[in-house]
Amino acid sequence: MPLCSQLLPLALRSARHVGPWLLLAPVAASRLLGPGFRWRPQSRQPSPDNPRFNAVILGLLGGGTLLSIAIAWSLPMSHLGWLPLPSGALVALRACPDALYNHYNEGGYLIWLLPERKVFVDSRQDPYPLSFLLELEKVESGQLPPWAALLRVTVFGVHSSRPTHRRCPL
Repeated sequence: MPLCSQLLPLALRSARHVGPWLLLAPVAASRLLGPGFRWRPQSRQPSPDNPRFNAVILGLLGGGTLLSIAIAWSLPMSHLGWLPLPSGALVALRACPDALYNHYNEGGYLIWLLPERKVFVDSRQDPYPLSFLLELEKVESGQLPPWAALLRVTVFGVHSSRPTHRRCPL
């Protein structure tokens, strides 16, 4: 109960706190309303539910879900344009002396693969001020000269998982 009331102001302020609050709110509400609370009076009629039939439906849906996932993993997804990072690239990125400059959508991937390395930006928006993210978007879209705005913020040494980028002129 206290945790739910503490999460409410955070959930109203930031979208990432809504999920945990929604998980705790029904539990807190059930504690406040008590075991006798019902939205409508209980009927004395037998339940129309059929547990065996429900179990069969659940099994079919679960099996269908697993089958569709297996089929999706077995098909090539070249239309997505995603290629795994070659192991040689990971070795080269580990050999970089400084933090990595990367694009916005690559940061989380690099954090997952190289947890010991610092990245320039990743797709978590909360740690970065909006002005920085907007400036980064202008640099990546070519509206600002490359590196100019970013070097004002911080200096990075090498850098990208994309082969089109060169070393930063320090």
